[in-house]
Amino acid sequence: MPPMSVVPPQRTARRPGRPRHSSSEDTRARILDAALSSFAKSGFEGARLKEIADAADVHTALVHHYFGDKGRLYNAVMERALGPLKESGTGLLIPDMDIKDIIEGFVSLMTYFFRERREVVLLVTREALSGAERLRPIIKDTLRPLFDQAIKFFEEARKTGRVPDLDPAHMVITVVGAVGLYFTHQAVVAQILEGDPLSEELVERRRVEVTRMLLALLQPPRSE
Repeated sequence: MPPMSVVPPQRTARRPGRPRHSSSEDTRARILDAALSSFAKSGFEGARLKEIADAADVHTALVHHYFGDKGRLYNAVMERALGPLKESGTGLLIPDMDIKDIIEGFVSLMTYFFRERREVVLLVTREALSGAERLRPIIKDTLRPLFDQAIKFFEEARKTGRVPDLDPAHMVITVVGAVGLYFTHQAVVAQILEGDPLSEELVERRRVEVTRMLLALLQPPRSE
């Protein structure tokens, strides 16, 4: 009886574009990171899924598999980028919390966000200058609830005399603007201040000074 031939077991082919030992969470994260860089650099219209897939080291089909089309990928990028800002900001708005702590917390939160999430800031700024159409659903679902909560907080603080009689909506916008302009216009700021505006020393100094100015602005009026 002739010896039986041994057939080597068949190996399951690896899906194109999926690196070995890569979980779906890791793959999604790489795609989102690559997409953020691409959108920040080229805008929504200029970004290409093939380039995003190449940067993430995956096949383009895998991008479609996880996110569908470019519009959904863009929304996922923005939700991932802005979601933590909403969560952290909401945690600061505790009823009866000291106004000083609220302002210091918000200024610190916004300073960290604008400094550390440069690509997100670039993307949002780019979109804002072009009409912010694609940001509308993100603003509605992610940022507007935090904005409304902050307005409600300052409305209550105004009623109880804890802050001056100022428009709460403009107060919130002023806080964001006072922090954000420094980072979105860093090239201009660099021409005015000595040193690198993004250095730890100047960023910390800016954080402290903005906090001091806002606290001075929000001092409740003295009773006669």
